Amino acid sequence: MTGFIHAGTSTEQMPAKALRTDSTVADAVVSHDQSGRLTARVVPDPRHAPELHRAVTLEAVGRSAGLDWHEPADDLRVAGINRTESDFLYREIFTDNAYLRHGITLPDDAVVVDVGANIGMFTLYAARHSPGARVIAVEPIAELATAAALNAELHGVDATVHTCALGAAPGETELTYYPRNSVMSGRYAHADEDLAVLRGYLHTGEGSEPGRQLDRVAADRMRAERRICEVRTR
Repeated sequence: MTGFIHAGTSTEQMPAKALRTDSTVADAVVSHDQSGRLTARVVPDPRHAPELHRAVTLEAVGRSAGLDWHEPADDLRVAGINRTESDFLYREIFTDNAYLRHGITLPDDAVVVDVGANIGMFTLYAARHSPGARVIAVEPIAELATAAALNAELHGVDATVHTCALGAAPGETELTYYPRNSVMSGRYAHADEDLAVLRGYLHTGEGSEPGRQLDRVAADRMRAERRICEVRTR
């Protein structure tokens, strides 16, 4: 269930009854929290709020552990690592249409291979723009692959997610993973060069704060982890 504060009512039964009249609410319980405020917990209706209901169900059984729910748009809910990146990926893929340019289109029933799928944002985009699409998503970072699979299930996408890297020969490889800036992660990531690129981006971005504050932000986002992952050829 999902919780929120409902104020301005002196009893517990009336707000719960009022919440149940909403078509997107299957059930609701209202109680006082430790501060005396009324806290409502609602069950989304599976018919009128199917994606939210599935998200709550996945969370209830522990499928979203270690991930957060983000809403980069009013009509899109995704599981992700951090909100900043979820918003960035949404703008790049859905708003700016960065992947379908120069005559590239998706026919109906397309077979899409999403390599470096991250949390599966393009997988969701492909499914929306190609009815009946089948997606094969490849993502070597386990946390991101989990998010991609969860998002595909949440939105009813026919997708198979492989937690691996692709290469010319099978084996293992070392990856650099930036938990706070996962889009710059990869096999050939170079911490110093990547930090310089991010500093340049932050320096020219809207509302940037040059100096030590920018350096701290950049260093935090470029905190690196080494990961060993399987390499497959197909």
